[in-house]
Amino acid sequence: MNCFCLSVGGQKPRQPVLYLTRALTFTPTAPAGPVAGGAVGSCGGTGGTTVDTSADGVTRQHWQTCATCNGSGVAR
Repeated sequence: MNCFCLSVGGQKPRQPVLYLTRALTFTPTAPAGPVAGGAVGSCGGTGGTTVDTSADGVTRQHWQTCATCNGSGVAR
């Protein structure tokens, strides 16, 4: 498209203004992941899991925070 713009009063011509006539919609190209606000599948919405490292008759358990939801239990 060719545009013929004139300089007015020594000023540079302004760029054309585009007006949106409808809302823009985008289609994601990334693979589908957890839905924001929904429970994360890897931790089941609990925010993490209990890891059992018991050995030699000593009971050891610790909490491992879910990396997908960062411990919140819901997708971001």
